Amino acid sequence: NVQGGIKVTWNAVPNATGYIVKAVPEGQTGLVELGRVTTNSFTYTQAESGKYYTFYIKASLGALESNMSDGKGYRYLEAPNVTTKYSGTTATLTWGAVPRATAYRVYRRNSGTTDWGTQLTSTTSTSYADNNISAGGAYEYKVIAINGISQSSFKAATVSLKPSTPAPSITAKTPTSITVSWAAVAGATGYEIYRSATLSGTYTKVASTTKTSYQVTGLTLGTTYYFKVRAYNGAMTYGDYSAAINGYPAPEAPTFISATPSSMTTVAIKWDGNTDLDFVE
Repeated sequence: NVQGGIKVTWNAVPNATGYIVKAVPEGQTGLVELGRVTTNSFTYTQAESGKYYTFYIKASLGALESNMSDGKGYRYLEAPNVTTKYSGTTATLTWGAVPRATAYRVYRRNSGTTDWGTQLTSTTSTSYADNNISAGGAYEYKVIAINGISQSSFKAATVSLKPSTPAPSITAKTPTSITVSWAAVAGATGYEIYRSATLSGTYTKVASTTKTSYQVTGLTLGTTYYFKVRAYNGAMTYGDYSAAINGYPAPEAPTFISATPSSMTTVAIKWDGNTDLDFVE
């Protein structure tokens, strides 16, 4: 089965200029001509889901036709339409029953990869709960309907779990910058940093980064700033905003120059003149 039909293939016949494809649909006794092609494959797109078809091929050369091939039977099973939802770290898949399907096989892979890996389950149910996924992860699922040797194609369904919320802190300051840092969030591929002039004001995006810290520059000494951080994963599913933290740029520390005794009980201490300082302790 392929998406939307049954694909029939056969070995090319030397000198043949075309092929005639016929079938006996389940419930009928006579051959039905499905089409004529010049290649050695044919996709029958009018198959009914659940119905069994026995296919026959004739090779042709002009008006000449070969004997009929042996019949090859296959049951068409439409691809299940899968819907997904998740709660916490459990993804729930549901799909409608496919006519004449006797079971369903469920597979999962990480989004962006090509290998479907190991089958998760084979079930006669029309739902499946996958509780072996991680916060921040992005996954694709396929469900294949089966009946004996016949199996359907599939339509991939995706689940993208939002990453956990970062807990940022201020780890460095200069007169014109503040560095905001946080621990790595599982499943996150990047982070966004936001800034506001007030706690409850509008937060404007400052930058995106794949690192776990960011230096916000262009700040004004003596002004308090508020920051939030949120994580996102490879499917661009965003986590919640962190709680706001606040801080203000710090003046540069004065440079110590000397300490000279000026009497038996006093010492004269000198440092460079820092015009940003209001006082020195």
